[in-house]
Amino acid sequence: HGMVLSTGLRASVEKRDLYSDSRRPDIVVPDWQAGAELHLDFSATHPCLPSYVSSSSRTGGAAAATREREKRNHYRDCSGTFHPLVIEHFGRWGPAALRVLNDLAVRAQTNIPDTRRSAFRQFWLQKFGCELIRTSLQTIHQNSIAWRLNFLSHSYSHSFSL
Repeated sequence: HGMVLSTGLRASVEKRDLYSDSRRPDIVVPDWQAGAELHLDFSATHPCLPSYVSSSSRTGGAAAATREREKRNHYRDCSGTFHPLVIEHFGRWGPAALRVLNDLAVRAQTNIPDTRRSAFRQFWLQKFGCELIRTSLQTIHQNSIAWRLNFLSHSYSHSFSL
């Protein structure tokens, strides 16, 4: 949301009532191009997941590209322009996400004086990379607490010898 707002554009978060079911894109930007709305949906994926590992081992970015296709299929009846913003857990961005980031950088340069496209791109790439690391560490920490609680709740009497 902040990325879009930093370009001088308006945006809403998880706008409801766009679809008849429970789907809702993460960000909706009104008046994107020729009055059409831009719908953005974020997703993080891991290239080592069983469904991606085969293609990811042969082609860098395959997990992100596959997840983009899945997201496009999920939002195929979008009334506006839909773009999935996918990042892999090792930091690679999907092609659609990079195109949107470039488009937003152009808008920022046009709407906000003294904004350089490359600086805008680098700032948001780094910000999302840091956020990905932060949330991954939170997940690892939460899982380790759950494991320890599970481990301690059982009475184990093992003798270890070195």
